[in-house]
Amino acid sequence: MPLVSLLVPAYNAAGFLEETVRSVLAQTHREWELLLIDDGSTDATPALLGSLSRLDPRIRTFRQENAGTQAARNFGLRHARGDWVALLDHDDLWLPRKLERQLEIAREHPGAELLFCNFSRWNGERELDRHFTREDRLPSGAVLEKLARHCLFGALTVLVRRDALSRAGGFDTRFLRCGDWDLWLRLAEQGVEARGTLEVLALWRVWEGNLSGSVVKMRREEVLVLEAALERALTDELRSLYRRALAEKRGNLALHEVLARSGEGYDVATAAWHAWRLAPKRVRLLEVALSSCWPRALGGARLRARALAKIRRSY
Repeated sequence: MPLVSLLVPAYNAAGFLEETVRSVLAQTHREWELLLIDDGSTDATPALLGSLSRLDPRIRTFRQENAGTQAARNFGLRHARGDWVALLDHDDLWLPRKLERQLEIAREHPGAELLFCNFSRWNGERELDRHFTREDRLPSGAVLEKLARHCLFGALTVLVRRDALSRAGGFDTRFLRCGDWDLWLRLAEQGVEARGTLEVLALWRVWEGNLSGSVVKMRREEVLVLEAALERALTDELRSLYRRALAEKRGNLALHEVLARSGEGYDVATAAWHAWRLAPKRVRLLEVALSSCWPRALGGARLRARALAKIRRSY
C-alpha cells in the first residue's frame, strides 16, 4: 500500500508532463503512487500517458471528460490509496528529497495533517525568487488567520492527510484558479495543524500557459472564495475575520480592473485610494493615488509611472 498518493491533472499537457513525471520518479522516498488524470485533452497527452504508465508500475492513468483541474483532482482523490495526498500540476517539478523531507516533518509533528515546503518560481532555466524568504515568516500550527488574507501554500508543495481531505469535502469545482486556497481554508476552519520547512523542494514553472497568469481573473476568484467562506462562517469571530479579508481582496480587485483597462488620471487615483482605505498597510497604493493626482507639469506623469510599476511588481 503506498504511503503517498500524488494527483496530477493533465489537460493538453504533452509539452511538460514527462519532465514532471520524471521528477517524481527521482524521489528518494519510494512509497508513492502517481495518479495521472487526463482531463479530456485534445493534444498528444492521452498517448503520452500510455507511454509514461509503462515507466513504473506505481503510475496509474485515468481519463475523464473535460471538467477542469478541481474535478480532475476529485476524480484522483476517489482512486487514491495512500495515507497522504500530494498535488502537482503537469508543468511543475519536485526536487528529489521533497517527499523524504516532508515525511520526516510528519514524524517530528505527529499531529500535523497539512505539510508544506518552500518553492521557487522558475522559468525553466533559472530560479527567479522564493515564496518564503525568512524562517520567522513560515506558517506553523493553526494558520487560519494568516490564510484568510492570502494563500500561504503552493499546491505543488502540500501533503494532506487523506481522511482530512475527505472531511473537508474535497475540491470545489467552482474555483478554477483558487480551488487549492479554498480547500486550505476549509481545512484550517476544522483546526488542521500545518507544518513546513523553509527548504526549497519544488519548482513552480512560470510560462505563458500558467492558469494563474490572468491577474484580474485571479483577483475576482479570490473575492468569490472569501464570499463563500463568509457564507459558511458559523461564529462572529470567523465572520469578522473573513469580512476584513474580503474588503482587502475587493480593494485589490478594484485596483487591478482599472490597471487592466490602462485607465488614466482620476480612475486610477480613485481605485488606488479605495484599495488603500481597505488595506492601509499597502503604502504603495497610496503612492499611486497621490501621484495620479499630481500635476503633470510638476512631474506627475513620472511619479505615477514609477508608482504603478511598483504596484504591478507587488500585486
